[in-house]
Amino acid sequence: MIRSILLIFVGVSITAFFSFWAVAFSLLGAGENRIHRLAQLWARMLLALSSIPVEISGLRHVLLDRPQIFAANHQSDIDTLVALACIPVQFRWIAKQELFSIPLFGTAMRNAGYIPIDRRNHDSALRSLENAAQIIRRGRSVMTFPEGTRSGDGTIQPFKQGVFHLAISAGVPVVPVTIIGSGAIMQGVLRAQELLAEKFRVSSDVWSATSYQQLRNEALSADRWNRLHPESPPRVPYVAEVLDGARGPFVAATDFMKALPEMIRPWLPGRLVALGTDGYGRSDTREALRRFFEVDAESIVIAALHALAQEGAIPPARVAEAIRDLGVDPDKPDPIDCG
Repeated sequence: MIRSILLIFVGVSITAFFSFWAVAFSLLGAGENRIHRLAQLWARMLLALSSIPVEISGLRHVLLDRPQIFAANHQSDIDTLVALACIPVQFRWIAKQELFSIPLFGTAMRNAGYIPIDRRNHDSALRSLENAAQIIRRGRSVMTFPEGTRSGDGTIQPFKQGVFHLAISAGVPVVPVTIIGSGAIMQGVLRAQELLAEKFRVSSDVWSATSYQQLRNEALSADRWNRLHPESPPRVPYVAEVLDGARGPFVAATDFMKALPEMIRPWLPGRLVALGTDGYGRSDTREALRRFFEVDAESIVIAALHALAQEGAIPPARVAEAIRDLGVDPDKPDPIDCG
């Protein structure tokens, strides 16, 4: 908890510092490109401070000699930092209007040439898109989250049509950007992977499921096709193909109900343990709430070790020892009974 409070304080301080200098440099004559480069430095510093690893692939699709529209999915606030830190060309954000009302920070965004958009006002939104089209015609790329807001469960939401009208109006291509694993719980999963390796000598792999519903739909479609085409080579559901040869058990952690990851159980090659937030609970910090619902890193470790014990891979005593070492109360109330 203390570390989280410290990170928030330092992050806000760094943001205020960079915002101040962005405004100051603009008054001294710095152009939008230099302010954007300052924003990139801000993003990289916050990612490093938070110890958030970023793996980049597909940079070959970025056009270095002409403008384009970057369209990314949106899972968390980290997405903005990742896009700023990793996209190697100048671009201008199309961002919600409310951000431009933040003292100093909003001024810095305007000085970087970023474009406010009021999605609740159709005429105002159209004017913002026309402004973006003019920026593109002047040779600058733009960046947007076409879902319009963050996804609540990681499922990609329907795209707003504005980004495609903008691409047609400006005559430029849309470069899709996929951000995987930026949901807040992913950091706990990665921490659990470290604990399993360092404390218990158990190796593990981490996958990010951007949409359990889509994985299930695709698997059901494959099953249906196989059922109706018994003489044809069977289709393999994507989730089964990705996990082919993987050794279980599998632990799925989500900020939503356990039923969400349970949807793909039939296509997994091993035991599935689903961890979710079934029940009712409140807390002053996200970390404490995850501990209450047993979806924090320590609870993920215990779930993995218990599943291994059920398969006879480790003795039950090792799980009991881990529960004590990790400071988890085995007799606390079941979240599903709290209400």
